[in-house]
Amino acid sequence: MDLKEFFVQVRLSGLRLASLASRMEWLRGIGEKVSSSWSGVCVQGDPSFSKVEASAVALADMQQAATDSFNECKEMQRKALDMINSLKDERYRSVLDLRYISCNTWPCVAALMNYEETWVMKLHAEALKELEKSGY
Repeated sequence: MDLKEFFVQVRLSGLRLASLASRMEWLRGIGEKVSSSWSGVCVQGDPSFSKVEASAVALADMQQAATDSFNECKEMQRKALDMINSLKDERYRSVLDLRYISCNTWPCVAALMNYEETWVMKLHAEALKELEKSGY
């Protein structure tokens, strides 16, 4: 895997984690709504397994997946930050951090850095070349 692919994977893992957190929050909300109005309602005719319990089981499964994803994401981000922080040029560090650690879009990175998007893309390419020169 080359550097760009690695950084793309870091960004995607962060986005997946954010998506999973959003789904878990949605499921928690459903569980809260269901628990007050549907307690005792059974799923598929099985009186021992209510919709609340089904939501709780799904939430527990998601929490385990989230924990696994979180650990994987944080390890990738740690490696990426080590690389990013090794760069001397603050602009290079900023463009890589804003894009891959903070998961911003290119237009957002450009706006945050107060540069044109084409300039940000040039800085990005230069930053990756600098990392390659450093042996990453």
